Formats: sequence, C-alpha cells, structure tokens
Amino acid sequence: MTAIATDDLKFRYSELLFTEIKNATDSNHFYVGIGKSDQYDSANDTIIDPVNRNKDHLEARNNLQSLLKIAEGSMSYVVPRSNWVSGTPYESWKDHHDGIPSNKYYVMTDNLEVFICLENSKSTAGDTQASTINPSSVRATLQQGHGIDKAFKTSDGYIWKFLYAIETAKQAAFLSSNFMPLQNQDSAGNLPGVATATTSAQTDQAKVRKCATSGQVLGVEVVNAGGGYTGTPTITITGDGAGAAGLVVMNGTSIGHIQMIPAGKNAVTTMRDSGMGSGYNFARVEISGADDSSTTHATLRAIIGPRDGIGSLATHDLKSSSLMFNVKPAGTQSGTFNISQDFRQISLLRNLDYTDSAVAGNRVTQGQARVGRICKLTSGSKSLAFQTDEKITQSGGAVVGWVDYIDSDGSTSLQLYYHHNERVDLKSGPFIGGQTVTGSVSGITGTVSTDTETVQSGLGAIDRYSGDILYIDNRARIERTETQTEDIKIILSV
Repeated sequence: MTAIATDDLKFRYSELLFTEIKNATDSNHFYVGIGKSDQYDSANDTIIDPVNRNKDHLEARNNLQSLLKIAEGSMSYVVPRSNWVSGTPYESWKDHHDGIPSNKYYVMTDNLEVFICLENSKSTAGDTQASTINPSSVRATLQQGHGIDKAFKTSDGYIWKFLYAIETAKQAAFLSSNFMPLQNQDSAGNLPGVATATTSAQTDQAKVRKCATSGQVLGVEVVNAGGGYTGTPTITITGDGAGAAGLVVMNGTSIGHIQMIPAGKNAVTTMRDSGMGSGYNFARVEISGADDSSTTHATLRAIIGPRDGIGSLATHDLKSSSLMFNVKPAGTQSGTFNISQDFRQISLLRNLDYTDSAVAGNRVTQGQARVGRICKLTSGSKSLAFQTDEKITQSGGAVVGWVDYIDSDGSTSLQLYYHHNERVDLKSGPFIGGQTVTGSVSGITGTVSTDTETVQSGLGAIDRYSGDILYIDNRARIERTETQTEDIKIILSV
C-alpha cells in the first residue's frame, strides 16, 4: 500500500520556511556559502555530485571560504518558466494534474504578465489547438474597462485569467532561463508570501485575489466519447453549487468536447465566468436527448476548481512549493570574498553561531564573512611567496591543507587561509606551532606560529559546524576577479 504527501503539505512546509526567512525580528538567519577551491579530481576536475550523507555535509562545511547572509527580501516563490509563444498549444488547468505538467497551463508574456489557462481551444475531435493571440493584448483593454478580475476569451478560442505581473526588481533577482518568480499582492498583506499592494500592477492582482470565485466547474472531461448520437445532446450539471452550464460540441456522432457556456447562450462571451458557476465541492455531469437504443452513452466528469478560486493565491494556482534565494557577491565584497581564486561548491546554511558564547546573542548576524582556518607563520614571513591553490604540508606530512587566500597580519607575518577535506592527498589539521610547512608548487617553507579559525572583528570566530546545512550544490569551477559579480540562485523544492 502506498501513501502520498499532498500539495497542501508541501505548501505548508514551504510557507513555514518562507515566513521564517521573511521574519526580520526573530533570531533565525540564513547564509549562502561558497567554497571548495581544490579540484574534484586532480586529473580532469570532473564534478562529483554531493550525496545526502553526514560526511558530505561536513565536507561542505570544511570547504567553506566565504559566507553571505541572505536578506529577507532576497527570496521568492518560483515555478518552471513558461513563455507564451505564438503557435504553441497550451494545457488548461485540470484537477487531476499531479504537479506541473510538461505542457504548462500557465504562461508568461513578453511584458512579464502571467496568465493561467482555464480553457484551451479544441478541434471538434477534442484535440488541443495552438494559441495565437497574446493574452496581454486583451488584458490592456480589460485594465481600461476595470474588468481585470475576469477571465476572458481570445479570438483563438483560449480562455485566460490574469494572475500577476512580475515587477522589475523580481525580474532582476529571480527570473532565470528555467524559472520565473511568483507574486502575491493583497490590500492588507497579511498572508504568507502575500505583500501589500502599492503599485498599479500590484493593485490589479489584489483585485484578482479579492474577486476570485470559489468552487467553479472549470471544464468537463470527456472520459468516454460514446457514439451513435442522432443530434447534439443537452448537458446538465448538478451538485452543491450553482450556475455551471455547458454546451456539447459534437465530433460526428460522438462527443467531441464541452464548452463552459452560460445557460441559454450558444457562444462564449468575451467576459465570462458564469458558465463555470460557483460554490461546487462536487458535481455530476449528465447528457440527455439525441440518442436512441443504438447509442453508446458518453461518460463525462466535472473539473472542479480550487475551493478559494483561481487567482486567490498564485502560489497555489501554479503549484509552487519551491523557493529561490538570490545573492550577488561583487568583487571582494568588502574584503570577505576571495578574488583571483575559484570555487566549486555553493551551500545554504541556517543559524550559524560564533564560537565565543560571550558574543551577544551568539548568533551570526553579520552580512558577510570570510571563513576557514588560518595558519599564521612566524614574524618575518611576510615576504614569503606561497601561492593560492597549492598544498601546504607540515614537516613529516602529518597535516596537509589547501591554500585559499594569502594575507598578512598588517606587520611582518604571513597568514595562509586554508581548508582540508577528505581528498586522499589532504590531511586535517591543525598545523602545530614551531613546525615547518612547505608549499607544493612554490617550494617555499615557513614556520608555523598559530593555527586558528578566522576571527571576525570584535566577534571571535564563526562556528561553521553549527546550525543546519540545507543545500549543497557542486558546480564546474568558477573563478572570481575583483571586477566580477556572481549571480547565485539557489532553489529549494519541498
């Protein structure tokens, strides 16, 4: 016997995470980490996929070079991107979709407006036809007539409903080649992931939310087309709601498809919701007339929309339980991000602490930090020409680290920021004071003074083994320069 985790559970968990991150007054903080300057493999640097094991979690922490705290606004719900392209057939929303179908039932137009398809165009045989009319062109007219909360039909036979417009800031931060951000606006902004409307586009979405119609019959599925009908039968929809009505389109002597048309009309109006009714939790579809003893009766099923109505919450309409985090480290990032150096691993961490419990709150709140161990050499070593991306080995080979960054203490001593991991040619430290270390490429030697975790000014060191590690992503080598800005996007899907 099998069991499932429902969309509601996924929504709930993603909303809890979203709310926790957006809360700027609690003590929970999230950070993006970058690290692993050493190669995956010394021969060809082929990416090694991380595995969800404790050893891999520790490995990611050991590899860290820098941390950047995620600002409360640097996060958004996202869904797979679906551009509206003329000549493309699109799915319509169905109550039997398990997740998001590969043929999407929503589109983003070239002016970043997002629409959901309630009914697509069909041939008499019930085959989906291509969309050729950009829904944004109709929405512009609806705005002028203040009918933005209504579903509408384009002349190619598609029924669309406007959900939201992606704002410029969200486009820059969260729109990628594969994903698009969601936006929820409300007049009060008191729901998870729902911001208070301030701009014209936001006000439009707030109105769509307010006017969402609950329990609509969004369509009728032809389970069995039947056959032998002598004419066009009549459709009747009954249930615990009201107002749902449809018109049968014949395919010869069989049922081709059903159009949701208001009772007493024989065509879909430009502005319409009435054919879908409202208030349904269950409904039965029956047809009558135009049959005789030789007719094979068709089987039809009502497609019932969300309880709160399409447009009430875009995250639910588009089945999003994925969150995207975005950070953009620029250059040295105030001296906390390494340059002329590379990284291969990106991680997401939660609630790191300082090693010194005397630090107020003990929780890491600083916006950015360089992390890793520091092997400090004795006085007079400042001129020594060690290199980044070389191994340093303690005399006797007991400890071997990989150099990430080289700095001085401001006077005469050299500081080698390094990491170690489970590579067979590295050995965990710390380096011992008074021992000699030798660079594997430079051949330079120096004498160890101390070995410590990186100290944050006035705060002590960050305990990179504290808190939770939520995400690990191994990527191809990325080299950083002083003029470079990374656009790091992390997506968590529940």
